[in-house]
Amino acid sequence: MHVIVDDLLINYQTRVGKNSLNILFLHGWGDSSKGQHKFLDSLSALGNVIAPDLPGFGDSQAMSRDFSLLDYAKFVSSFCSKINLKHIDLIIGHSNGASIAIKAIANHELQAKKLILIGAAGIRGTNKSKNSLLKVVTKTGKVISSPLPIGIKSRLRSKLYSSVGSDMLLSENLQETFKNIVSEDLRGDARKINIPSLLIYGEQDRSTPPKFGMIYHEAIQGSSLEIIGSAGHFVQFDQPEITLNLIKDFSK
Repeated sequence: MHVIVDDLLINYQTRVGKNSLNILFLHGWGDSSKGQHKFLDSLSALGNVIAPDLPGFGDSQAMSRDFSLLDYAKFVSSFCSKINLKHIDLIIGHSNGASIAIKAIANHELQAKKLILIGAAGIRGTNKSKNSLLKVVTKTGKVISSPLPIGIKSRLRSKLYSSVGSDMLLSENLQETFKNIVSEDLRGDARKINIPSLLIYGEQDRSTPPKFGMIYHEAIQGSSLEIIGSAGHFVQFDQPEITLNLIKDFSK
């Protein structure tokens, strides 16, 4: 399905659930609703699912300016208004989608009864050497590749970015937006959240390790933290049954 939101053509998926629970799902950086279709199908056992492709991802139009997390949060608010989603029982965010959810709830852009954060990003400064290297690599990649043919530029930048494990390659046209997002720490926003919250992390997650969950658990009053064994960053794929059961129990 498509809708125009803030002058952008936005794609989104829905699932009609077995009860009236309204679930808003926000995907991570470089992902889309299509990439989460199996998870969305499983969530429909709990209620109605709405999952937009965020601007610049999936089949949604890219924005004409650089975004911050707050810009994405405001977009999601506009999206919900446009499709007349007035009542949200449960917001589920994965990775960067979880960061957007935190920002949206903390700044009153969205309201929901409960919040689930899966592999939530947004904790900065725990690996300063890697963050500094990312900035150097980004600048260096642009400089040393500028006089080269397009094919060589792409391969060289790929090698440079991958050397620091950057997700920037997943959406290279959103480099400045990516840098805006990875420069923001959400611990202060997390402390403003006052709705029941469940944090789910994979024990083997290297992108957003369990220590992020521990930090958020301490910041979000009354939150619950679940660390799932034999699972990485995509817990909902690695351990789908465990993940769905946790969500089901929490949503009651």
